[in-house]
Amino acid sequence: MLAIARYPKTKALKRNQFIGVWLLCSLLGGLIEILQDTLVTGRQGDWLDFWSNSIGAMLMVVLWSIIQGRKS
Repeated sequence: MLAIARYPKTKALKRNQFIGVWLLCSLLGGLIEILQDTLVTGRQGDWLDFWSNSIGAMLMVVLWSIIQGRKS
């Protein structure tokens, strides 16, 4: 998101950028849960954590868009 904001053509995120950033963050959260379940002893992956990560990523992307929209 910082790279998109640093060299923008427009300050607000476009729909494809919005979805791409959210999807990347959600996939990374899912990968962390899978790795936690398979590699770390004494810890397990949890679907609730995955959904919490995805919702948090969505809220941050929305908040970022609002903040950048007000600056432009």
